[in-house]
Order: sequence, then structure tokens, then C-alpha cells
Amino acid sequence: MNISFFNPTAASIFGISPKDAIDLPFSQLIAPDCRENIHALFLTARDDKQQAELNTKISGKKSNGQPLALEIAIRPFKQRQRQHFLVTVHDITELKQVEELLQERVSKQTKHLSLMNRDLQKEVTERRRIEQALRDAQDEMVQTAKLAVMGQITTNIAHELNQPLAALQAYSHNIDILLSSQSYQEVENISKKFTKLTTRMAETVKRFRVFARQPKQQIASINLKKVLDDAVELFEHNFIRDKILLEVTGTTPLTKVIGEEIRLEQVFINLISNAIQAMDGGEQKKLSINVIEGKTKVTINVCDNGKGLTQQEIEKVFDPFYTTKDVGQGLGLGLSISQKIISGFAGELTLTTNEQEMTVFRLSLKKG
Repeated sequence: MNISFFNPTAASIFGISPKDAIDLPFSQLIAPDCRENIHALFLTARDDKQQAELNTKISGKKSNGQPLALEIAIRPFKQRQRQHFLVTVHDITELKQVEELLQERVSKQTKHLSLMNRDLQKEVTERRRIEQALRDAQDEMVQTAKLAVMGQITTNIAHELNQPLAALQAYSHNIDILLSSQSYQEVENISKKFTKLTTRMAETVKRFRVFARQPKQQIASINLKKVLDDAVELFEHNFIRDKILLEVTGTTPLTKVIGEEIRLEQVFINLISNAIQAMDGGEQKKLSINVIEGKTKVTINVCDNGKGLTQQEIEKVFDPFYTTKDVGQGLGLGLSISQKIISGFAGELTLTTNEQEMTVFRLSLKKG
């Protein structure tokens, strides 16, 4: 399994030059005790008739021998009658360290709470349940990294969780002091604050977890407003940070379309993410999402006043692996996949411009 292409992002993970990686056996980037498993995974991917993406977590190593915790996604494809594999590698070393640190803190706090009297037992039970939900949600956060688009919104996760984590750390220190002075009422009050913070964190992570989950439901009538609101919510931090004026019109809880929630949300996230990148460096940035409900179909226009596209770029924008982004910022698959998703709903995804010379991605879906 020799490497034929190695992008700069992957090179930075392993600490080697993209040129030096060409024809390098992929197994040399993997820890020796994981090589047999990764080889078996390549064989499974090659023999899978559905050509599905396979995922695993393994141990890797940098060029200087430093160990890495990795999550790898393997998708087989054929080009010129030769078998190839698209391998997406995510460095989850820091996430793993954060999880271990959080688990250690949770374990300590659980031990402290176990010393509380019987009046606090219900609160202790509820606290443990919430802590387990938080660990589960964080595991799901790691899984979402397999989606390239999540790389554009990881800053949102940090922004939403940093403040609650800092508060939890302060509260844990206060509990030690209050228990030593037998101030059980104060401990109970702090425990309630713990519950609020961890619930808030779990809800924040839940949005990313739902998006990353593989769709299981059949195509059916779904609530367009809910799907669109969930997608927009993921980028709230970007809108504030980049001073983007967001305008959403025509949406109503009664608007139904034919589709599948998770895959349609993926399309909206791809389009919004592309629009934000297209407006980078511009002034008076504006993202407009307009929903028009007709007799038999619903049209959604996603418009931005970014730098726009040339006619040549418009003609190729839905081609697989075509991208106008800088190297390392995208594989050029988002719009191609989005168009196939909408086509699977018996709808259309096209690109045009409006009178204000804004770039417009137009979705046409059947009414549900």
C-alpha cells in the first residue's frame, strides 16, 4: 500500500515532506503492532462490493518516532483500472488526552460526592448519569472528525465548551473545601450548578453528534425549517466572529419536503461552509437563505456576496475533486456529494447568480 499522494496537512501530522512520502509504504507511518490490522482493513475495503468507507482508530508515529493517536477512514476507488484508496487521517492525540483528563476529574468528583449524606444520594445518582452522558457525547465528537466539513467548525466546539469546563474546574476545587468544612448545603448548590453546566455541554455536543451519525431512516416527508435551523446553529460562532449578516426568510414549521434529515443537513452545512470561506477577507459580508414554497416543490436559495466564481469554475464546480480552495483546505468532494444527495431525493442542486451579483446555490425539492 504505497503512498501516491500526500497533502500538506497529512505531512504536518507525521512531520515529513509530501515529496518524501511518495512511494513510501503506508505501514511505515503506523505503529508495528497495528500494521497487521490496518492491512486487513485495506483488504476488507478492497473486497467490499458497496465500496463503503471503513473507519478505525490506530497508533501511528511521527518521523522522529513520537507516537500519535490516529483515526483513519479508508474509501476504495478505481482509476484507470487500478485499485486506489482515499485515506483520511485525523490526529486525535489531544482529544484523547482531554478525555483522559476529564475522566480523571470525573472519577475524583464522584469519589467526593459519595461521601455526602443520604439526602444527597439522588443528586449523586443524577450526577453520575450526566457524567456518563458527557463521556458518550465526547466519544461521538471524535467520530464526527471523519467528516471533512467538521474541520471548518471545530472552533465552535472549543468556544462552546471552554467556559463550562473552566467553571467545572473551579467548582471541583470549591467542593473539596466545602466537604472538609461539612458545608453540605453549599455542596448541594454547587452540584446543581454542575448539572446545569454538564447538560449545557451535552446539548452543545449533541448537535455535532446528530450530524455525524450515519443516516438510517428512509426518504420521507421531513420538516425543512428544523433541518435548516440545525445546520445554521452549527455556524453561530462563525457568524459572530466573522461579522457575517445572516438573513433567513420564507421558513415555516409547516414546510415539508421529501428527503432524509441528516443527509439534507449535510448539504446545507457544505453550502454554508463554502459561503463563509468565499466571503473571507470581504467587507459587509452577507449570507442570505431564502425559502420559496410552490405547489409541488420547495426552492431554497443560499446566496453569498463573496468573491464569486468564473464561468469556467461554475462549469466544473460539481465535478469530484475539483476545488478553488488552497491546498489542504478541501478535497473538492463537498459539492459533488451534495448534488448526488439532492439527486437521490429526486431534487436538483444548481449554481447561478442573482441581480445583486451574489453567488446562488439553488436547491429544488419535492414538497412532502
